[in-house]
Amino acid sequence: MDFLYIMIDGLGFDVLSSNKAPSLTQLGESSHIKRLETLLGYSCGIYSSIFTGLQQQDHGIWTEYYYSPHRQTCFSKALRLLPSERLRRIGKFGLSYALLQLSGRRVENPGVPVEVDSFFKKWRIDVTTLPFIKIPHVSSIIETMERLGHQWKYVYWKSLLQTEISEKRLDDLDDCSSLFILLGDMDTAGHRYGPFSEAYDLCLRRFDAKIGALVGKLLKRHPDLRVFVFSDHGMTSCTKRLNLERIVKQLGLRQPDDYLAFYNSTIANFWLFTRVAKRRMEDRLSKVAEGHVLQVDEVRRYGLDFAHNLYGDIFFVVKPGVRICPDYFNPTGIHGAGIHGYEPEDASTCAFMVGDQAYTKCLSNVVDIHQVFRKNLGSILEH
Repeated sequence: MDFLYIMIDGLGFDVLSSNKAPSLTQLGESSHIKRLETLLGYSCGIYSSIFTGLQQQDHGIWTEYYYSPHRQTCFSKALRLLPSERLRRIGKFGLSYALLQLSGRRVENPGVPVEVDSFFKKWRIDVTTLPFIKIPHVSSIIETMERLGHQWKYVYWKSLLQTEISEKRLDDLDDCSSLFILLGDMDTAGHRYGPFSEAYDLCLRRFDAKIGALVGKLLKRHPDLRVFVFSDHGMTSCTKRLNLERIVKQLGLRQPDDYLAFYNSTIANFWLFTRVAKRRMEDRLSKVAEGHVLQVDEVRRYGLDFAHNLYGDIFFVVKPGVRICPDYFNPTGIHGAGIHGYEPEDASTCAFMVGDQAYTKCLSNVVDIHQVFRKNLGSILEH
C-alpha cells in the first residue's frame, strides 16, 4: 500500500486546529494541516468536485434534489386524500419511515410534500462505492485509476468508534496501492450535539484516538505509507430557525402554476414561472433579514452558473447559524444542533487537509484535493 486517504465527513478546520485532535494533526514529521475553503452546497456536490477536480457547475451535481417533473406515485396520490397539508406531510414521512424499518424499502422523496413531490428527483447516491454519484460524461479520479490499472480499495465506516479494527479487517484492505476510507462519526456528532459542545468534544477525542490507532497499525504494515486526511466541509452551531416556507406562502402565489420551491436546511431553490411570481418573490425575499438571494456575481464566484435550471432560477441562502425549518431533506428538524451548507467565506464552513507539506502547501480549496490524487497517481506510474 502506497497511499492512504481518510475522508472525514463534516469535520471543520476550526475544530481541528483547536488542539483537540493531536493524532489527526501529527501524522508524521512532515505533516501539515491546511485550511481549505469549501463550496457552497452539500456533500454530494462537494465530493463530486473533489473526485473530478471540477466546479459544481461543470460536473453538474449541486444539491441532492433537482427539478425533473414525472408521474406521481400511487402512494402520494393516496396521501393527497388526507384533509390537511400537515396530516399529509406527517403521514408521508411516518409511513416512509415505517416501510423502511419493516421492509428495508425506501420511499422516494420522503420529506417532500405530496403536493409537489412529482416535480423533483434525487440523485442516486451510494456512499458504499466510489465515486458516490456516477456522473455521465464526466471522469473522476477513480475512473482514471481503473483505466490506468492502478489498484485501489474503498471502505465506508459510518461509525469508526463502533468498528473493530482487527488484523483480519486490515488484511482485507492490504492488497491495493491506494486505500480510501470514509468516516461519518463527526458529521453525525456535529448535527446531533453541535460542534462546540462537551458531547462533541468527547466524541472527537475518542475518534482521534481511534484514528491514531488505525494509522499506526497501517504504518506498521507499510512503513513508507503516505497518509492524507481531509474533510469536505465544517459545521456551524445552529442558533435560529427560519420558517421560510410560511413566508413564501403568504405571497398568494400558487404551486406549481406560479412557482416551485425546494427548501434545504440552508439553501432554498426557487423556480419562477410567471412575471408576477418573479416580482413578488424577489421583493419579499429581499426583506428577509436572515439571508439573501444570490446575485449574479455571487453565483459565478461560487461556481453555480449552471447552463440549465435543474436547481432553480434563484437561490436564497441563509446567514451562518440560521436553519430553514421545515426543510425537505430533514422535515422532522431533529438533530439540528449543528448545520452546514453556508457561504464558504464563513470560517466555520472551512474544511482541511493534513498531509505532507510538499503536497498541501499549494492547496486553497477542497477542489484542489484532486491535485493530490493526480500527483500521487503520477508518482506511482513513473516508477
